[in-house]
Amino acid sequence: MTVRIAIRRILHTIHAVRDVHAARKLYQDVFGGIAFAERYHQGEDRDMALLYAANHMVEPMAPRRPDEPDTIFSRYLAKYGESLHSFELRIDDAVEAAGLCQERGLDLSTVYPKFFFVKPKSTGGIVVQLCGKPLENDPQDYRGWRPDWIEGHPSSLRRLHHIACVVRDMDAALAFFLDVLTGELVSDGRIAHPQPARQVRLTLGDTTIALIAADDPASGPIGTYLSGPASGVYALVWEVDDLDAARAHMASIGVALTAPHLEADGIAIDPAAMLGARHEFRLPG
Repeated sequence: MTVRIAIRRILHTIHAVRDVHAARKLYQDVFGGIAFAERYHQGEDRDMALLYAANHMVEPMAPRRPDEPDTIFSRYLAKYGESLHSFELRIDDAVEAAGLCQERGLDLSTVYPKFFFVKPKSTGGIVVQLCGKPLENDPQDYRGWRPDWIEGHPSSLRRLHHIACVVRDMDAALAFFLDVLTGELVSDGRIAHPQPARQVRLTLGDTTIALIAADDPASGPIGTYLSGPASGVYALVWEVDDLDAARAHMASIGVALTAPHLEADGIAIDPAAMLGARHEFRLPG
């Protein structure tokens, strides 16, 4: 039997930005986010913050010198722009996991003893990070953590519903998440919005991931997304109790909305107002 890499949970989604402090404030204003750490990674000359928006952690990350092309992350930002960068999976042992990935022929990058990235060509088109250590002072690791702590926020935000990913190769994505990792298949079906596509839902730890492969990947919103460099992490989709309350909250803080791409009956923040990141909101269910 082939050994699979056990996923404890999804740690966070990384948001690539030019200014960590501006991003942190934006997540605090929009989501009521609580920041619990800010750090500087000297080896890569970048800043980061860790914060919770409802039950999901987001990590805004920025090169210290975004206009200088001499670091990995400044080059990433120059190529991809401000956008959702990747999501990070908590595993038991990064060294062992990296070895298993390499045995399976996967292409890795930025390999450290505690974490590494799997390149998109090995995942069907998604940037994925695997981490073998807990994050210091992570509120979710403490007794008494409540995933519904955001209850009462004026947006009526409840929780992250799922992470939506656009894939270039569905077979490669499924092989990675279901055969290399301990992902569990939830459904395999069709969607019509924003364009005809196959959508596969699976769980990684405690989080749902939607993998989307357009019938015509050269047209529509998905074609636009794939026409340039793309991390594959297309959107974070959130659950709210009241869409009107969410609209009113966004209006009160001056955050522009746009037509949703994924949730036809929901709402979406204009990515230009969210430092390039797409966030959509839907009712429970």
